[in-house]
Amino acid sequence: MRLLFISKLFCICFFTSFVVSAVETRMAFSDLIPNDLQKFLYNDTLSLDREFKADIINLSVHQSGSLPMTEDFLSDQLDICILALPEGREFPILDDDKIIKIPFGYISSVVVVNVENPISEITIDELVSMFGDSSASANSLSWRDFGMASFSTSSIKAYAVKEDAGISSDLFRYSVLSEKSFSSSVSLGSEDEVQRMIVQDKAAIGVFPAKPKNANLKVVFVAQDKESIAYGPSANNVYYSDYPIRLPFYIVYNIADSKQLYPLINILLSDSVCDIIEENDFYPIPKVIREKLIIDLQMYLQENDD
Repeated sequence: MRLLFISKLFCICFFTSFVVSAVETRMAFSDLIPNDLQKFLYNDTLSLDREFKADIINLSVHQSGSLPMTEDFLSDQLDICILALPEGREFPILDDDKIIKIPFGYISSVVVVNVENPISEITIDELVSMFGDSSASANSLSWRDFGMASFSTSSIKAYAVKEDAGISSDLFRYSVLSEKSFSSSVSLGSEDEVQRMIVQDKAAIGVFPAKPKNANLKVVFVAQDKESIAYGPSANNVYYSDYPIRLPFYIVYNIADSKQLYPLINILLSDSVCDIIEENDFYPIPKVIREKLIIDLQMYLQENDD
């Protein structure tokens, strides 16, 4: 009995010493990513250690904007971060060979119409003509102008969801309208309001942060142009950029910290984290890609094991 007590005491002292000496892992992630991620990581730090036998108990996590996060990372105030990197913009400060960028997930904008609208796909140029500020005829367009002679002759009413924290409308303007303003004819409203308007008006069209669950609404596939195939928003289509409206988020860290950060990166690419972000209107990386990224990291660590 005394031996058992001494063994337990030794384990407690060792664990306490281990926690005190653990190296702090400093992490930040974009304020566009749901706070549920932070709660999950804090609640899971001990299981992380048990599963991967890694020194990440001292995990410090907070949310931030992508620009200040980048500055903190480059000034060595962060070990790892998850930030948004808009496509079409260069970020030379993160192009160093020592800085690793792993895809984490995407947010997107979804084009929605009334379920009775016969349209199934639409091009970027057609969306510009309906939503763009440069089109003088936007107020008088009908679906007959887009080849559906047997459908409604009413003018197309365009809507966009205005979110408290999301940026689906801004992303649509950036990706589709080349950062220009919406036409004055485009109405902004809450998601419930926009859904109600499109349900009531068969000729209406709207921009949403995700696929609506309302059975009276349907998602329209989007093509780059008339000669391109139209794709709907899905994890695969968004990842491979077949669906053209997307904002990528990347896990960014220094390659020298790969060994220390491997367990945390493993968790960030896990099914559990993917479920969390997917429930919050994110498109996670396809599972096969996530598994390959982990294998690639494992191989790097094996090849560079001291």
